[in-house]
Amino acid sequence: MLIWHLQVHERHQRKGYGKILIDKMTNLARDNGLRAVTVETQNTNVAAVQFYMQCGFQIEGIDLSLYSNNDTGNEEIALYMRRKIPQHE
Repeated sequence: MLIWHLQVHERHQRKGYGKILIDKMTNLARDNGLRAVTVETQNTNVAAVQFYMQCGFQIEGIDLSLYSNNDTGNEEIALYMRRKIPQHE
């Protein structure tokens, strides 16, 4: 299962809609027998990293060359964050 892009329109940000979408996505994943949800964001998108951490995601990996093979310092790198899904009991 793959959702390519998830975004809340800026007029509706900081009203809880992003968390609702993440929780619905997690429930859908659980209902389909998946063990975790993984998101990709950038090290430069601090607001997204903080949001995902508040939603229970942890950084699980990085990709130094996803955006460019020439990154040498402070350029954008991909962060992979994962939220494990507790199964229904």
